[in-house]
Amino acid sequence: MLDTDLAIARKDMEMYKNTIASMAKAQDDAQTLASQEGHLKQQLEDALEELSVVKKERQQARDELTSKDKMLKKAMDAVTKLEM
Repeated sequence: MLDTDLAIARKDMEMYKNTIASMAKAQDDAQTLASQEGHLKQQLEDALEELSVVKKERQQARDELTSKDKMLKKAMDAVTKLEM
């Protein structure tokens, strides 16, 4: 009977140790995931900021092109008037 109780106690202790080890691993995994999430959020914020800069530069290029287009049209109109 004592041997049986001792065997049960050892089995319970082993199960307890395994449970603690599993919990510790789960906690480590959760911390790793949280760290990765933070890193991914930072990458996303950086990409969004870069996209914003690119959009602004694109709009500036469009505005500049429109301005040059208008200047070219005026110059062409002036040449046309001179040719008449």
